[in-house]
Amino acid sequence: LLIVDLESLDRDLESAFQELPGLWAASHSAFSYIARRYSLDIKIVHWEPDESPSDEQWRKFETLMGDRSPVQMLWEEAPNEETARRLATMGVSVVVFRTGATPPIT
Repeated sequence: LLIVDLESLDRDLESAFQELPGLWAASHSAFSYIARRYSLDIKIVHWEPDESPSDEQWRKFETLMGDRSPVQMLWEEAPNEETARRLATMGVSVVVFRTGATPPIT
């Protein structure tokens, strides 16, 4: 049953990623495996969800993204409000994908 469940999850993820083409960003290098598996154009920025990026980090992010859109950004947890708001003004959609690396929220 586990193999069947994993194969189903793989098909669901493949379908979801195909529906969201374009550039992806990720807050953590743990998402590199997803990029490889689903052929995503992904840029890793190493941001923490509970910390606001510095002005320098924002400048680097804007340069990295350039004028490409749409852009989705993977996070292991939802980013803080300030970061989410600024990403939204840039047209970046936040996608929370819990990797299982952190304890579950209770």
